[in-house]
Amino acid sequence: VLTHSFPTRRSSDLIPFKRMSVSEIADVLEQIYGVDIMLGSSIDRGQTYSGAVPYNDDIDIVLRNLSNTIPIKYSRHGKAVTITGK
Repeated sequence: VLTHSFPTRRSSDLIPFKRMSVSEIADVLEQIYGVDIMLGSSIDRGQTYSGAVPYNDDIDIVLRNLSNTIPIKYSRHGKAVTITGK
């Protein structure tokens, strides 16, 4: 059960995360964007991150912003997203 609060969908909102693993961040993105995110085996599941990324209607922009600060890379095919470590 997730206990995170999600932003309303306005362009000025942020998607915050505090001491969250990539898996938990993926859960938040799945709920906001209605996508299915698979994590590759190269993801460090013990590492946590804190910060925020600007909400955007385009999940690719959000994922690109995350990959600039967290060591991940992603690929997307429709509603299927795969996240792997860099």
